[in-house]
Amino acid sequence: MKNKKETINGLAEGFLWSLFIGIVGISIGLGALYPPINYIAKPLVCPNGQMTFEKHVNQATPNQTFYSADWYCTKGDSTSQPISPSAYAGVFYGLLCFPLFLFFKRREDAKNEEQRKASEFRPYNHKNKSGLP
Repeated sequence: MKNKKETINGLAEGFLWSLFIGIVGISIGLGALYPPINYIAKPLVCPNGQMTFEKHVNQATPNQTFYSADWYCTKGDSTSQPISPSAYAGVFYGLLCFPLFLFFKRREDAKNEEQRKASEFRPYNHKNKSGLP
């Protein structure tokens, strides 16, 4: 069994990794391909307005395509301000990823414990070297 410090460090690393995946992988990465995924951040970044986006697709070469999205918050008086919902939406998606991390971590720990127990298993008493009872 691990000590408490190792467990807390492992959970903290997993939590930070989940947040990183949520912000960079899901909100920014998938949000460039499918911008509506970031509408979940509307109550925090544009509470009294309408969130809109402009999707940009640039093909630098025949083999390279770049995707991006610019977000705007349009208030009732038709003023638009640029906003960045990726951090807020990413934290939400990161929090959704953390239980998934915990599931895989428990599964890996159980597998390692099973392998450790199997390596300690001794089916015969080694006092009698002939293998006969």
